[in-house]
Amino acid sequence: MVHRKRNSVKKLALLAPAIHRKERTVPEKVLLEKNQSILHALDVDTRAAYETLMICQNEVNLKCFLEEVQPGRLLANRKFLSSNWKEEGYFLSQEPFSDGSTLQQKLLLILGKHDHICGYQDFEFLLEKFPHSNRVILDYAGHMLHIEQRRIVQQLVGDWLNN
Repeated sequence: MVHRKRNSVKKLALLAPAIHRKERTVPEKVLLEKNQSILHALDVDTRAAYETLMICQNEVNLKCFLEEVQPGRLLANRKFLSSNWKEEGYFLSQEPFSDGSTLQQKLLLILGKHDHICGYQDFEFLLEKFPHSNRVILDYAGHMLHIEQRRIVQQLVGDWLNN
């Protein structure tokens, strides 16, 4: 949206964004916390998704996952997701904001230090494109950083909205 409609966007907050590059720098998946006893009641599909996405697997995070992430997963188009969609247009045809100009929107970029899906190292170009930017890399957080580091993310987004 910002790439195509720059004048319509005042601020931009990105949480664990996918930049859709064919080559990315992502850390190996780590598991920082696992409470095995909470997983037994889950069906196979939900458990696989939870174990794939979460690096801090505890009762509080499972409750948030089931309330906030799982409903969207249930609505997802499974036929599409099992297709070759990644080969057919997942990657961007050009680098975002590659026209050379800088953007004056305020950018908040929140990344998880242990995000094995999107990583945290490939975002320097955004800081160059947005001179009014803040980047925060949260430890003890993966791709589901809004769940695993809820209070910090809420505080950062709240401050960004109010300033």
